[in-house]
Amino acid sequence: MPLFTLSSCTRKGIPLNAARRTFIQLWPLILLLSWLFLALPTWAQTSAVNPEAGPDYVTGQVIEILSEKTIVDEAFGHQEKKYKFKVRFPGKSGQPEETVTVEQAYTPQTAKELLPAKGKKYIFFQDQGIDGTRNYTLVDVQRSGHLGWTALLMALILVGIARWYGLKPLLISSAMGVTFFLGHFLHLPWFLISLLTLAATVATSALLNFGLTRRMSVSLAAAGASLVATLVLIWLGSLFSLADFNTLLGGSLILQLSAGLAYIVNTTVSGVYQHYRTDPTLTPQALLQKSVFSGRGSIEVIASLYLLIFLAQVLTATYGQNEAPGLMQMEPILAEMVGLFFMLMGLALSLPISAWLGIRMIYRRRV
Repeated sequence: MPLFTLSSCTRKGIPLNAARRTFIQLWPLILLLSWLFLALPTWAQTSAVNPEAGPDYVTGQVIEILSEKTIVDEAFGHQEKKYKFKVRFPGKSGQPEETVTVEQAYTPQTAKELLPAKGKKYIFFQDQGIDGTRNYTLVDVQRSGHLGWTALLMALILVGIARWYGLKPLLISSAMGVTFFLGHFLHLPWFLISLLTLAATVATSALLNFGLTRRMSVSLAAAGASLVATLVLIWLGSLFSLADFNTLLGGSLILQLSAGLAYIVNTTVSGVYQHYRTDPTLTPQALLQKSVFSGRGSIEVIASLYLLIFLAQVLTATYGQNEAPGLMQMEPILAEMVGLFFMLMGLALSLPISAWLGIRMIYRRRV
């Protein structure tokens, strides 16, 4: 049975194009935006760094707990738990597999998941002493082992409940990830990787929404024009010392822009077409006014998602440890906030830009 059929989109007399206007359900979009905000800033900061120049982190599996005892920290006067355990590290880069004994103390505030447990995998920081011996410190839990099953469960629930509308964000995210890592593998400049990834994201979403039609080309043109408008805003902001042009473009702004931009341009172009089909007697000015008015809801959805997700992450990062953030902790957050504000301005401009291009499509060549 096909995922997307005419009968499934015309229940109770609802036209096919009205169903198409729902580009992505809100909760799949929240999932995609959350992934963007969490993953892409890290990629942006580490893309140009030589991995061999940074700290050496390795994965190891605890195979045996040798001892566990409570000690008193004389410097701070509180009790700590001291563990002695064996860890197996797989061989890599010509080095054979090795099993080492690690001793590590934990304060009462240490999260329970960071305490060593037999059979679990952890991330260890590895440093080398003057005598050539390697020392290991447990720093975090290795969660990638459960990622595959979690992703599969997420995909099954999305597709099972939302069907085609649950499958679309998975396909769009896949296109985005493949394009990004391909550019990273080819060692392309970060700005070029960002542009190619945004283009792949918008093109995939337009293709799934409209197919190979003129409306797809209009969506791509609208996304390109909106991106240019956003870059012009950032450039003007840099002239008045409101933002640093190179810093913002060297971050994740363009990549984070892709999800919201794809949503707005596609819903707006689809809305223009639907309004025209409903009332072909509308003048271009009336159609533009009606399309912009009806498209304001997409701005509300996207702006709310971006702002609330960003605010939740800022509050968690700054006040999550029950301490007021310091100056150095706030500076990178403020820089990200400036980028977010420019991004939202560009997304708002994409609404009239998309509507205007959609109207030109209709009146210059009937769809």
